[in-house]
Amino acid sequence: MTHFPASPFWSVMFFLMLVNLGLGSMFGTIEGIITPIVDTFKVRKEILTVICCLLAFCIGLIFVQRSGNYFVTMFDDYSATVPLLIVVILENIAVSFVYGIDKFMEDLKDMLGFAPNRYYYYMWKYISPLMLLSLLIASIVNMGLSPPGYNAWIEDKVKYKIRKLDKKYT
Repeated sequence: MTHFPASPFWSVMFFLMLVNLGLGSMFGTIEGIITPIVDTFKVRKEILTVICCLLAFCIGLIFVQRSGNYFVTMFDDYSATVPLLIVVILENIAVSFVYGIDKFMEDLKDMLGFAPNRYYYYMWKYISPLMLLSLLIASIVNMGLSPPGYNAWIEDKVKYKIRKLDKKYT
């Protein structure tokens, strides 16, 4: 970007684009939380929106503190593996077995205008749950084998490895 003509302008535009992208993503996320609650419990949407946004703001403050990088890493390591896999497995089971794969394939035919290949039937009903279950087991085993930790002093580890390599080749 530094080689563009009027590079400060493009840097500001890029930053504004990132802010806009983040805000746009949050609109969808908050709407996805608010709509089912309003539909189910008949609460005022304005009040629920304010409460939801304030709660998200307070939770977000954890990530912008001095120790925020630690919390981002911990959140990424422990909330994006096993819980997410469990949700995906339950969704797969709900569609394939509870709702019924035959009804789902019929719904797809109505939406798409053509019947999906029979390949998808077997993938959704049999292969996907097995693969997701094996991925869940592998993730749990991996978490059990590697002790939890945070590499706060990664610089020291890099220095140690460089010294080790230096001794190896000299």
